[in-house]
Amino acid sequence: MKSVLFLKNISELDLLQNISLEHEIIISPKGISRLGELSLDESNQALKRCHELGLNTLIEWDILMTENDFQKSRSYFSQLHVHLADAVRVQDIGAYRFLIGESEVDIHLIIESGNHNLVAIKKWEELGGERLKRIVLGLELPKSILNKYTQEINVPCELQVLGKILLFYSPRSLLSRPLSSSSQERALQVSASSEETPHKGFCVLENNHGTYMFLPKDQYLLDSYDELLQTGIKYIRLDHRFLEGEYSITDMATLIENGNTQLWDEFKNNYGAKFIRGYFNVNKSDAIFPKLKNHRTNKKTDSYIGKVVDVKKEQYLAVNVFKKTSRKLEVGDSIEISSPDGKVKRIEVRSIKNIALENISQVSNEQIILIAHVGGISVKSQVHFL
Repeated sequence: MKSVLFLKNISELDLLQNISLEHEIIISPKGISRLGELSLDESNQALKRCHELGLNTLIEWDILMTENDFQKSRSYFSQLHVHLADAVRVQDIGAYRFLIGESEVDIHLIIESGNHNLVAIKKWEELGGERLKRIVLGLELPKSILNKYTQEINVPCELQVLGKILLFYSPRSLLSRPLSSSSQERALQVSASSEETPHKGFCVLENNHGTYMFLPKDQYLLDSYDELLQTGIKYIRLDHRFLEGEYSITDMATLIENGNTQLWDEFKNNYGAKFIRGYFNVNKSDAIFPKLKNHRTNKKTDSYIGKVVDVKKEQYLAVNVFKKTSRKLEVGDSIEISSPDGKVKRIEVRSIKNIALENISQVSNEQIILIAHVGGISVKSQVHFL
């Protein structure tokens, strides 16, 4: 695997002479990179220096854009020394189509915050043709899926192994000042906490491209290097731009060049923030959904009749009879009605009407019936035989 590193700022330019040609360098111009800190002049200076040193250089154009933003970005992009770069990395599909049709530079497509299904990815690959040289996959994919995708996708794939995990993005200003403010030259960065849960320590960053919220824990997969090799991932990315402490681009290069368990453990122990492996082992992001369901509205037993679908105060309860009920409801039966908030009412059925308001003595399956109104019962209440 080859590594991809960021040039954090112009002060790291002098360090590039110590970087092996095995590494690739990402140049992040502030005008078109969502987390970039390099000015237009600094970006061109960095492109020139990397070209002189023979380093593979990548321009990061990863912002999402409205039409107006896109026109401004095109103008900005045209001022970059793109001919000195080996590829341009894009996330916005409009920018992707633009590069395919209006330039000759090689392209890396970033789908970290986009679609992850294989059919869509292969369509983007087909659209890019020979110009598409790499696909940057998202962190939500576990290693079992990564292994499958790298076999199905024809171009090399890249994965972040060190860096922050983006949770949320908005093009709006969500901190203290509007994005149109003339003073919006420097990014705002704060630590946020949740009002509804005990979670805290979220890094929230606002710049002229919008507001970003990151997970309190950072992605770290260097201690899974051998497993990464087995997945077929060809490029791993280390992002030190927001790391705690004084870490430079040469430190990132050293982690890979001299990589071993002892060095990686030492780095991990000295690092200021906490690390996680994300979804690399398994994606359990859907495990919470069963917990969110109200068990009172999902309890279907042999005594289940159906659920209340309409309530007319002091007139009726409309019950949708479950199609698989084995026993037919009749006048004179005793039933129990359980509301979603836990209220339980036990009554004797004294009359039953169909939706034509005709009195019936027995209920067929898959039928909506009307019974007498019961106070405190709401829609989605469950009806059972006693």
